Amino acid sequence: MKTTENYDKAYAEVIEVLNYIPLEDYKKIPKTYIKYMEENSDENSSFVYNIALPFEKQNISDAAKNILGMIFRLFIISQEKKDELNAKDKENKNNEEREKQIKYNPDNLFKNKNVQKCVNKKSNKYQTNSLIKIKEETFFTKLLNFVKKLFKKQ
Repeated sequence: MKTTENYDKAYAEVIEVLNYIPLEDYKKIPKTYIKYMEENSDENSSFVYNIALPFEKQNISDAAKNILGMIFRLFIISQEKKDELNAKDKENKNNEEREKQIKYNPDNLFKNKNVQKCVNKKSNKYQTNSLIKIKEETFFTKLLNFVKKLFKKQ
């Protein structure tokens, strides 16, 4: 199976970086995984790891950084550190889910729909934004309704 060109270059970068890690950490990585990367790496890659620069300043592609992170997490770190990282991941996922629940809560969906806005500051008339349109009665309709009520009582 041939990988994409981006991963070819990334594998070459990863192999170059792995040449500079401690031997005890290098031995923790399965040989089959290293062999797979060597077989699928770009042979014409010009990436050179500069040991004088910190890792953050190296010109490493994002794909190579992701692969190195995966190698570090799967093979190199202790089980204790893995558990810590898994706990942090779980906490971050829970925080994201909590934020989504708050943001998209169906109970709060229509909460601020009845906010009153001042339409005319001189007369202090307020307009209410609601889901149901309420018609204001005119003077004539009010008078007519009043007269109807008088006749109904008698």
